[in-house]
Amino acid sequence: MKNKELILTGFETNEFMFIAHRGMKSEYPENTLAAFKAALHMVPMLELDVTFTSDHEIVVIHDDTLDRTTNGHGPVNLISAVEIKKLSAGQWFHPAYALETVPTLREVFELTGGQILINIEIKSIVSKSFKPAMEERILQLIKDMNIEDTVLISSFNWKMLENIRNLNSSIRLGLISNHVAAHNALPFCQDLQVFSWNPCHEELSQDQVDLMHTEGMRIYAYTVNSPKDASKMLLMGVDGIFSDQPLYLKNVLTNV
Repeated sequence: MKNKELILTGFETNEFMFIAHRGMKSEYPENTLAAFKAALHMVPMLELDVTFTSDHEIVVIHDDTLDRTTNGHGPVNLISAVEIKKLSAGQWFHPAYALETVPTLREVFELTGGQILINIEIKSIVSKSFKPAMEERILQLIKDMNIEDTVLISSFNWKMLENIRNLNSSIRLGLISNHVAAHNALPFCQDLQVFSWNPCHEELSQDQVDLMHTEGMRIYAYTVNSPKDASKMLLMGVDGIFSDQPLYLKNVLTNV
């Protein structure tokens, strides 16, 4: 059952947010149900990556290929969901997680049940391989599960975000940037009423933070794993950080 109070304070809070990057990936195999289950009730938000199989199933995996995080090989979008489900997504991390599989987005939603905010990153390769119908499928799944108020959809791909906004006027969107925002990023964010700008912390400047905040956007910086960098982001006034070890950084900064 959804905890409405938790969800509302999660997105609207002024507290610094520690976001579990691909789940609790420092202790569990990334982007697996085990990693997401560990994040429940521990952090306000988790981040995951989605792409599509050859038969258009929405699966949660970071890379375009299976090689790094499973015992399979080849491009995810050229292999069926049935075949991918036969693979181990945890053996590479530790034998104890050998039975972990590549989860579908539906499985993650069923596990979390609206108990935690979710940042869904749609991989850019999706826009090169599929039509906007795939964006429609993600939005329909979110609607079917009744969790629109718990979701932030992000991408590096501007066209992808534009497609989603045209399909849904109220879903929260996040623009990811691996460099200082280009001059046309601001009007793009304004036009799409983007909820957050998610920059690489190494490229972030105080001027950028001030500018995006003036325009009413949240700033969630990635991927921050050291106390020094986390402290810097906090002092700059960013709203949260994606981290592979969010609990460790939260404990360090809280006890400083």
